[in-house]
Formats: sequence, structure tokens, C-alpha cells
Amino acid sequence: MEGLLGRSQFLGEAVNLFTDEKTANARSKVVEWLNEVPNAESGIKCDLLVKVQEMILGSCVELLEEFMEHILSLAHDANADVRKQVVCFIEQICKVKVESLPQVIGIISMLLRDRSPQVIKRVIQACGSIYKNGLQWICGKSEILDSAEQAWNVLSLVKAQILDLIDNENDGIRTNAIKFLEGVVVLQSYPDEDSQKKDNDFSLQDVPANFKLVKRQKLEEEALNIFDILLKFHAATHISSVNLITCTGSLCTIAKLRPSLMGPVVEAFEQLNSNLPPTITDSQASSIRKYLRKHLIALLNSLHPTNTMQCC
Repeated sequence: MEGLLGRSQFLGEAVNLFTDEKTANARSKVVEWLNEVPNAESGIKCDLLVKVQEMILGSCVELLEEFMEHILSLAHDANADVRKQVVCFIEQICKVKVESLPQVIGIISMLLRDRSPQVIKRVIQACGSIYKNGLQWICGKSEILDSAEQAWNVLSLVKAQILDLIDNENDGIRTNAIKFLEGVVVLQSYPDEDSQKKDNDFSLQDVPANFKLVKRQKLEEEALNIFDILLKFHAATHISSVNLITCTGSLCTIAKLRPSLMGPVVEAFEQLNSNLPPTITDSQASSIRKYLRKHLIALLNSLHPTNTMQCC
């Protein structure tokens, strides 16, 4: 027995030595790469950041705290591609170690006001998973510390910032804002009773009923308000063809996942089919009507018989 215990202790020490050596080697490489960043060209900077991200988040996440501040400081870099790469890093942080949200969410809010439309678009794209993971993390906490409460406040601000961007002058920013808001409506509403829940799905029913920080009723009201905004945007006379197609797809997704919202979506599609906005050219009209009909048929086919009767 003593021999077995001694061998077990030896193996444990060997594993610890291997782990320590692995971490030390990773730290050395990360330091080397980060030291190269200040004098590197923008393309090389991005490559170095990718290496750092893969090393830390891929195999040595214990190094994240040590280097996070240095990495986040690159959100102020003069080059837009570098700032976009920092956004990518933050997005991955919130997937791998979401408890770091309080340290990174402020950078996301700041970059939503970036001077580069490309950076703003990349931030909105990242916010889909950041918001979901953040909400899920906060709702899973039994004790809410000040840092988590502050993170939720900033996360809510980010959501409001993106909602405002639906009226941005940049077509691409509007498109990405629509897709983000689609996700918010789904997250902050109740699934159908017959819906099959997939792994890592999250919805309003997963928010604790008496949770002090995040209120079910408030989230649901907000989701319905955003849904109404999307319907109005879909019917706007100034909407571009790209935004119209994106918004149609988003409303279709919402209706499929939340059948209780099916009626207004079907009505919106029917109204649009008979009255396209003046921004749509004759050459675009035919393809948009085909797109609308395809989604309308898909929605009707997804309905339960009882819902079909209600809709018809």
C-alpha cells in the first residue's frame, strides 16, 4: 500500500512539474509576442494577437489575468484592424471564461462609439454571444457581487447602444444591429411549450423567478418593445433592400422560435408583399417578393394546426 501511495504522490508531483513548465513556456512566448507588438506593422500586430489569444485561451487560460490589461490596452490602437482583433479576443474570453465579463465589457461599450464603422460592426457581431453568455452567467450566480452588478449595468447599456444603432446612417451597422436585436428578443421571451431545448439554450424561463438583479417581467417587456421596433423598421418607407431582407429573415426566425409572435410577423409580410417601400427598385421588387413568399410559406408550414386556424 505504501508503495502505491508513494507512486501516486510521485506521479502527482510529476504532473505539477509538467504543468508548471508548460505554463512557464507559454508565459515566455506570450511576453515575447507582446513585446513585439508596439513596433510591429498593423498586420503583424493582428497576427501576434491571434497567437496570444490561441496560447492563453486555447491552452493556458490561467495566464489571462496576468496579461489581460496589456491586451485590452490595444483597444486604443490607431489601427482599426488591431481594435477589431481585440474585440475578437474579448468575444472569446466571454466564451472561455465568462466570469471575466466585468473586466472587459467596458471596452465593448467604448468600441461601439468607435470612429470606424468596421470596428462597430465587429463589436455588434461579438455582442450576440457576449450578451447571451453574460446574461446566463449573471442569472446563474447565487450571490451578486458589486462587480457582477456593474457588469450587468454596462451590458444593459451595450444593448441600448445597439438598439440606437438601428437608425445609424451606415447600412452595414444597421444590418448587424438587426441581427443582434433578433437574438435579444429570443433570449428575453418564453419558448413554446413544445419547443425542443438544445444544449446551451437560454430563454426567459431560465431567469430565476425572484432574481433581484434581472427581472423577468422587465426583460419580457423590453423584448416585446424591441420586437415592435423591428416590425416598424420592416415597414419603414426609407428602408434599404439589404436591411429589408435582413429584417425579414430576423422576424421569420423570431416567429419560428416564438410562435406567440407569429401573427404580427405574418401580417407584416403580407402588408409588405402588397406595398413595397419606394426605396426598392423594379429590379429588386421581384426578388424581394419571392423572398417574402418563401419565408411566409415556411412560417405557415411551421405552425401547429391550432395556430394555423388562428392565423387563417
